[in-house]
Amino acid sequence: MPHPRIDPHVDLSAEAAQDRGACLDAGHGNVPVLVAAAEEDRRPSQAAARDRRPRLVRRPDQAAGEGDGRAVAHRRPCHELERQAGALREPGNRDPALRNAGRGRLRHQCRNHAQSRPEPGLVGGEWREETLWIPGVPRRFGDEEGEPIDGENGREAGDVVGRAAAAVQQDRHGAGARKWRAGDDDAGGVVQRGEISHFPYVRVPRVKRDLDRLREPFDLVVIGAGIYGAAIAWDATLRGLRVALIDRGDIGGGTSFNNAKTLHGGVRSLQGLRLDELREYVRERRALLRIAPHLVRPLTFVSPALGTLTRNRLAFTAYFRAYDLLARDRNEGVDRALHLEGTRILGRDAYLALDPLSDPARVTGGVAWQDGQMVHGERVTLAFVKAAAARGAVIATYLRADSALVDGGQVRGVRCVDVAPQPVAPSGAAHVHALDVSARFVVNATGPQGDRVAAQLLGAALPRLVPVLSLGLNVVTRSLGLDAAVGGMARGRLFFAAPWRGVTIAGTSHEPYEGTVDEPVVPPADVDTFLRDFNQAFPRAGLTRADIRLVHRGLLPTAAVVDGEVRLLKTSVIRDHADDGRPGLVSVVGTRYTTARHTAQLTVDRVFAALGQPAQPCTTDTTPLAGGDVGDLTAFLADARRLDDGIDRDDGERLARLYGSEHDAVRRLVADGPLGEPLSATCPTLGAEIVHAMREEAAVTLADAILRRTEAGVTGHPGRPALERAAAIMAFELGWPPAHIEAEIEACERVYDVP
Repeated sequence: MPHPRIDPHVDLSAEAAQDRGACLDAGHGNVPVLVAAAEEDRRPSQAAARDRRPRLVRRPDQAAGEGDGRAVAHRRPCHELERQAGALREPGNRDPALRNAGRGRLRHQCRNHAQSRPEPGLVGGEWREETLWIPGVPRRFGDEEGEPIDGENGREAGDVVGRAAAAVQQDRHGAGARKWRAGDDDAGGVVQRGEISHFPYVRVPRVKRDLDRLREPFDLVVIGAGIYGAAIAWDATLRGLRVALIDRGDIGGGTSFNNAKTLHGGVRSLQGLRLDELREYVRERRALLRIAPHLVRPLTFVSPALGTLTRNRLAFTAYFRAYDLLARDRNEGVDRALHLEGTRILGRDAYLALDPLSDPARVTGGVAWQDGQMVHGERVTLAFVKAAAARGAVIATYLRADSALVDGGQVRGVRCVDVAPQPVAPSGAAHVHALDVSARFVVNATGPQGDRVAAQLLGAALPRLVPVLSLGLNVVTRSLGLDAAVGGMARGRLFFAAPWRGVTIAGTSHEPYEGTVDEPVVPPADVDTFLRDFNQAFPRAGLTRADIRLVHRGLLPTAAVVDGEVRLLKTSVIRDHADDGRPGLVSVVGTRYTTARHTAQLTVDRVFAALGQPAQPCTTDTTPLAGGDVGDLTAFLADARRLDDGIDRDDGERLARLYGSEHDAVRRLVADGPLGEPLSATCPTLGAEIVHAMREEAAVTLADAILRRTEAGVTGHPGRPALERAAAIMAFELGWPPAHIEAEIEACERVYDVP
């Protein structure tokens, strides 16, 4: 396909304005404002942050135009800007101060448009804007000259910091823009954004794929950026270890992507009197509700009473009263909007009103309880990674660990190969970049690949981590008209259907698996078997292949397969390979998304013990993840709807739910430009979200952005127009040639093929 041209709006840099005119004194009347912020500058108050007018950041004792040249307000008269605009329109203009600018905006502010003189420290009046086209000069989204950068680690949220005389241009959203300079701090691979931002006052951690930083020595290398590896990296970083997290694919791109979005509370654990397991589920569900409140919600589950010995209303009453007692602390420390209700015993009519899929002839009543559901499971995994990055962890996706670095019989790191997708070279030569990552300890958290990776790292066969693997399927289908998740039985197996984002998630099928572990292959017969079983469990569902929008598949740790029936492993495996004569390496295989945080806690405890250091207390059960520090959730979402920045109120709330306290970083990208438009008429994801995914969240491929950063493709194929526009935006940012654009679109579309 041809390479579409994207014309981004880009604010002119502060340097450009300074190069073009004199620096006038503070008393000049009709002016735009450029602020030079020094390291001593402090942020405005929280009350000021909520003011709709952006504030200048200046030391309280320093007037505009005074000082040592490190904090000066530069002002330009309107008539000079008009003259400048005319000069920029001249064909062939190549002013070096505007290098890399493809389409820029001269925004200036006339104070004589304001009804009254603004109070000190405020920019008052109305914005006038002129869009200029500079022919023949390309511009990428994300050129550093046009980006607001705050690279100083350790400052408070909202500070404008950096080297002396770091120029910051303030736009109408209060966002700054200055050129990044060599030597600016970039702590832990995280460029902090959010300076002068009025809502919310947060720093937005940036996840950068920076292979050069992997040459630094680490305390811990974690292999595998699924939910278990991400949680381990976050816990270890929070407790003070220097951590590198690597993955041969994308963050959360393996088994973690193929989850049922449910945060379990251990209802079924009581059936086998596994009370410790039940309590673990209750604690971990509660922890996720606390630390990622914007990405989870309560979901009602119902199960029918059938008049049998164990499935009748009387038995349900006794069982769930006991469960409520054991889970009585389920809401401690949880935002009130996310409190889970106690169980309810339902009569027949009340139950059937919630379950339109079961056979009504068999139903005598039922029970309802609440568990958690992730609004976007992939962003929960990402939130762990971003939280780790914000504390200094180095993140590298598409980096394959090939072998261990061994010194004196001790594992001391890993040898890796860069396998990031590259635009196809004319020769077709593959890109290979090998590097060594040194560390005092290594954790293998590659899930179903754990056995293979451990053996490959150590160059020797090892005892298996888990006896066998099984293939689990969860299917995203058309909406089945549910308001609650329902459960049903077929062939002695439990199946469920849950409402999610206007569609239905149906699952879970477990079948024996003996194929390759790197890229699980789903036999078409397994899909047919699942549909048959599901329709037996829910006779009124009538699900067919045509109803399937996306097939989630993942390999699960399995205790045994008996007569073709899969028996899943109940507890996670943490294997210290010192027991195999290979100290310095621990392998982890998890069983449930819900319990990943706790398994990570136990793993990091093991790492500290192996390093001979006292373990710092674990606080990951109460420390908010990236985007999770939203305060009162209801008030936060209401504030997001009230923001008057040109974004539709529903879109504003959607962004707040998806990005949490970091949503303002996306909103600032929108401004009035083309990035504020949805990807297509049927896909509400904004172009700005694709840019944010690349710039801040290490999205490398189109599938990364469509499936694991944004909502665009999580409920099914977003449509060819949406994929084409997203690919065009990424191509403009990353320099993809036309052939690579088409390859990315085709790779993304294959995800939606039904086996």
